[in-house]
This record gives sequence, structure tokens and C-alpha cells, in this order.
Amino acid sequence: MEGTNIKELIQEKYGFTPSHSEKIKNVYRVETEDNIYCLKIIKYEFEHFLFIVGAIKHLQNNGFEYVPEIIKTIDDLDYIKLEKNFAYLTPWVNARESNYDNPIDVVIAAKKLAELHNKSEGFQVQPNMKPRVGWLKWMETYKTRRMKF
Repeated sequence: MEGTNIKELIQEKYGFTPSHSEKIKNVYRVETEDNIYCLKIIKYEFEHFLFIVGAIKHLQNNGFEYVPEIIKTIDDLDYIKLEKNFAYLTPWVNARESNYDNPIDVVIAAKKLAELHNKSEGFQVQPNMKPRVGWLKWMETYKTRRMKF
């Protein structure tokens, strides 16, 4: 984020002092003396951001494994405002990108995707949330596309 000092922002909003921060793709890796965190910035409108946070919390509450816990701000919020965007902080997860040329990685990814869909069951979109375009309309889209063939 242009002009934003991530270390100062983390100290102000979360109450701990980062020793280092580094932008990696669309997140910031934030290091302190004791821990490493991930600051995820969402560049969507607020209602869609709430949808994302709501989906994360639903997955966590339904036992979906390996969803990092969202760390609350000193004001007990799940997120911070960052210029025109919003962001949330989680513990850093060391991982690697899947290699879809490797059948083992494909099987692992497919199993995790199936678990994600199962654990998503029962998620309720709230009036203050705005899901992505087409969400909840996949059956209608499928039927329309199927008729074309």
C-alpha cells in the first residue's frame, strides 16, 4: 500500500512491535520477536470483505482444518481499514505451492477442496454481506450452459 507503514500500522492496531515486514504477492509477512504473522489485504468493497471473513469464520466453526485464526485488533475487531481497503491478520503458515503436474499434489488438493465444500454447508449470507457475482447461482448457470450443447 502506497504510503502505508505496515510496521507502524500493526503496532497501532494490534499492540505489538514488528521487527520486519515484507510484501509477498498479495500479503505482508510481519515478523516480531516471538511470532510471524500474515496481513491479508482485501481490495474489494466492504460488504464483500465481510462475506470473506464470514466464510472464514464459518469454516473454522465447522472444523475445516488449517484455516488460520483471525487475530483480533486491540479494539476487538476482526479487521482493520487500510486506506481504501480492509485487512485481517493471521498467524503465518509455512507452505508451498501445489504442483499440479504431480498426481500426489492433485489428489491432496482435490481432497481438501471436497472438505472445503462439505464444511461450507450451512453458510448463511447475511444482509450486510455481498458475495461474488454468480455465487449461489451456479445451478442456474449450469442449467443455462447445459441447454446450449
